[in-house]
Amino acid sequence: MIYLKLRHQGQLVNYKRVERLYGLEKLQVRQRRRKKLARVERHPLYRPIAANEAGRWILCLTA
Repeated sequence: MIYLKLRHQGQLVNYKRVERLYGLEKLQVRQRRRKKLARVERHPLYRPIAANEAGRWILCLTA
């Protein structure tokens, strides 16, 4: 958080250095939260009925 504010002010700072200084001063660093992705409905995998049904398209690519 502080790293970004310093960068916006135009100061060139190293992210790892800022993190280390936070640790030395025993300050609590606010961690960035990841965005939660929307749950997508899952579908079962396609099961071929015959032995060569799934690999048929490979022959088109090699020809």
